[in-house]
Amino acid sequence: PTTGRANTCATDEPPAVVAARPAPESAGVPLTTTITITFSEAVHLAEAWYALTCTLSGDHTATVGGGPLVYELAPQSSLASDEDCGMTINAAAVHDLDAAPPA
Repeated sequence: PTTGRANTCATDEPPAVVAARPAPESAGVPLTTTITITFSEAVHLAEAWYALTCTLSGDHTATVGGGPLVYELAPQSSLASDEDCGMTINAAAVHDLDAAPPA
């Protein structure tokens, strides 16, 4: 702090998911749909940054493309008809590309 002067503290919020397609709780999604995840800022993704799990066909890996703001995932194995699938993003594996907090 500087006496007699206003102090500004810069913060750098962590990246967040701001959009996902298909949207959570979507029904009737075609089995070949590509999943799109949009982050609030440019990110680097470490190994195991996501988990895609379905009630009948189990865990799935995907081919990942795009970045650094929008990523597309194409499941590498077939999903089953009439099953529920969910995706979890591992926050510890998502790192922003900022060199420093904004001034």
